[in-house]
Amino acid sequence: MFDLNLVFQYKAYLLTFLLVLIRVTSIVSFVPVVNHPAFPMMVKVVINLFIALMLAPLLIEKGILFDTKLLDSPLTLALGILNEIFFGFVVTLWIRFFFTAAVFAGDMIGTVGGFAMAHIFDPTAGQSVIIGRFLLIVMLMLFVIGGFVNMMIYALYMSFFKYPPFHCQVNSSLLWLLIEKFNQSFSLGFQIASPIIIMVLIFNVSLALVARIMPQMNVFFVAIPVQLSIVLLFFALIVPYMMEIIYLTLKREIHILVKFLSFP
Repeated sequence: MFDLNLVFQYKAYLLTFLLVLIRVTSIVSFVPVVNHPAFPMMVKVVINLFIALMLAPLLIEKGILFDTKLLDSPLTLALGILNEIFFGFVVTLWIRFFFTAAVFAGDMIGTVGGFAMAHIFDPTAGQSVIIGRFLLIVMLMLFVIGGFVNMMIYALYMSFFKYPPFHCQVNSSLLWLLIEKFNQSFSLGFQIASPIIIMVLIFNVSLALVARIMPQMNVFFVAIPVQLSIVLLFFALIVPYMMEIIYLTLKREIHILVKFLSFP
C-alpha cells in the first residue's frame, strides 16, 4: 500500500527542485560568462542542473517547500515562470551594463586611435574592434578569477529567502536603479578610455603645430603609423590601470547586487 503522505512529500520535493531550476536558469543563463555565444549549450545545461541540484537540498533542509497546489493552476504556473525569467534577465542586466562599458571603451579607443577599420571577424560574435574584444576578455577573466562567480551563487541561494519563487517583483525602484547603473556604465567606459583619448588629442594638436611650422612635410603620411604606434605603446602601459578600475568596479557592483538579492 502506498503512503499518500510520502507521495505528496516527494511531489513537493520535485516541485521545489523544478522551481529552483527555473530561478537558476533564469539568472545563470544571462550571466555574461555563460551567456557568451561561444559557450557550449550542453555545458550551460549541465551548469544549471548542477547548481540546482546543489541548492535544492539546502533549501529543503531549511524548510523551504513549495505548495503543490501550484500545479492545479497552469495559468498561474506559466505566469510565475515568465516572471522568474524576466526577473533573472533584469537582475543580470545590472552586471551586463558594465561588461558593455568595456566594449564601449575599446570602441572609443579604436576609433580615436586609428583602429576603426582594423576589425576582426568572429563567427560567434560578429564584427568588433579588436581593443574592445580584448577589454571584454579581460573583464570576463577578472569576473571568473576574482571569485565573483561564487558570490553570485551565494546571492542566488539567499534570493530564495528574500524573493520566493513567483513572488519576484520588478518594481519602479529596481528600474530606476538599472537606469542609474546604465549611466554609471557609460561613465566607466569614458574613465577607461579617457587616457588614450587625451593622449591622441595632444598628439593631433602637436601634429597640427608641426604642419603649421613645416608646410612642406606630409603630415598625413607620417601621422597614421606614428599614431598607431603611440596608441599601442600607451595602451600597453595603462592596461594595469584599466584592469584595476574594472576589478574595483566589478567588486563594488557584485557586492551591491549580492546585498540586493540577499538582505531585506
